[in-house]
This record gives sequence, C-alpha cells and structure tokens, in this order.
Amino acid sequence: MKFFKSLKDIEIVKFKKCYKSCNSHCCGKDNVLPMLEAEFLAMKENINPLTLDYFYKDLALKCGVKIKIYFIKCDKLGLCLNHQNRPLVCKLYPYFPIIDENANLLGVREISFYDLFYKNDKNHPCTLVNTHKKELLAMYYQNIKQILNEPIMIFVFMALEILTNYLQNYVKNKHKDVDFDRLNKDIKKDFFAKNDIFVALKDSSFQNDINNLYLKLEKLYKQDLSKHFSK
Repeated sequence: MKFFKSLKDIEIVKFKKCYKSCNSHCCGKDNVLPMLEAEFLAMKENINPLTLDYFYKDLALKCGVKIKIYFIKCDKLGLCLNHQNRPLVCKLYPYFPIIDENANLLGVREISFYDLFYKNDKNHPCTLVNTHKKELLAMYYQNIKQILNEPIMIFVFMALEILTNYLQNYVKNKHKDVDFDRLNKDIKKDFFAKNDIFVALKDSSFQNDINNLYLKLEKLYKQDLSKHFSK
C-alpha cells in the first residue's frame, strides 16, 4: 500500500474551487468512484470507514487471475471534508493518461464515460476543458509523471484505453445519430440509463485484449504487478 498511501500528498489537477464554475459537474450527486483494493485500504486509514457507502467486485481475467475493484458512492459535490485524501480518479479528472508498456506518455483521454462523446471541447461541461484547456494540459503533463512508473498504474491506464476504445466504437456504431454535444446532463444521464453501452465490454475480443495486456505486463513487471491480483 506504500504507493497508494503516497497519493495523499499528490495533486494532478488543482484549480481552486473550480466546482463553483460548473455546478460541480465532476462531483455530481450519486457519483460512483472506482478504485483498486490497495487504494481503498490506504484511504480508509484517513477516513472513518463507517462514513463510506461502497461495494466491490472481482474482475476475473481469462488467465485465471482476479483483481478486486471497489466502488465508493459519493454525493459531496466537491466538498469532501478530507479533500487531499480524495480518490485518485477525482485527482485525475477530467483525463487519464494514454501510455505504453514502458510508461511513455502518449496523450490523454476523458476519464469519465459520460464525457467520452463530445465532439467540441467548447461544449464540454467542465470549465477546465472548455475554457482553460491549455493551462490544464500543461499542469496535467507535468504532474502525471509522479505516478506513471508504478506497474499497476501502467496496467490500469492501458486497460482504460482499451475499455474506452470499445465504448466509443460501440456508441459510434449503435447510436451514431445522437449528438451528445446537445444533451444536457440530465438528458444524457437518462440516455445512458436506458441504453447500456457497457454491453460492449461483454465482447470476447475485449476480454481477450484485457487478458493479453495483463500477460504482457506481467512478464515485464512480475511481482510488482501480480501482487495486486489473486487466483
């Protein structure tokens, strides 16, 4: 847990009280925040676990290993009491880094599935994206270097790229006539509630790609990666 304990002192994106300019877009009601078990255990040391509303699932790969993923339900609207100890996904928003197996930074992509389908940044509800993108990216590229060399982060970020590619391709083919730039937050939320885009992840090709990614990285990083998985 040493790495995940260190996240408490790390900031990737820090714009003071930016939630006031977007009606707490990224910290809206009923958010569900994913994290690995090691991060969850590290975070619990600084937060009363009785205040957490969470559940977890085991993601099983075809090679027989499993990784436990926790999901915390949050309705703080950007006003979490222990802000420095907020989950990594919150510190990363609005992007995650696109990297290769050697942790070389290749670009960024939207970390929230609700934000994946905008065609024009000016229509993006996050003011950091629609107004301050140049400053945001400069900060992001500089600060993200702090966490890129950790093997489990390499797996997570490369897996996220695979996942978002499948979601984007599915929506492009299945809902190509939907103009997401014109949908407000409530309409978009209703659209995703009625249309399960995550059916794309049941594709055997997706499962094979995630499995092959693990096997490739396990050869490179061995125990540094496999310690986060169980059999």
